[in-house]
Amino acid sequence: MAIKRREYFKRGVVSLRFKLAKGKEASIGVVTPGKWNFGIAKSPEVIHVITGVLKINGHTMRQFSTPIHINVGDPIVIEAKRDASYLCEY
Repeated sequence: MAIKRREYFKRGVVSLRFKLAKGKEASIGVVTPGKWNFGIAKSPEVIHVITGVLKINGHTMRQFSTPIHINVGDPIVIEAKRDASYLCEY
């Protein structure tokens, strides 16, 4: 299993992408303060906040809150006031 490092928005968001069981993939990453527009979802995604607080598509998500489900075609906009971390399954 190869782990791929990705950086977005001049290191505003940094993630590690890896494979899960049954062909699924996930990324775990850190979001720095700012508003980050990832465009339109190309596959269904489930985003869990691990630490801190993130506003995802206008919904405030906290550590251990119920994950947010993103549908194909939905925008993905993430805002952070402080550093936070997430797990995204897709």
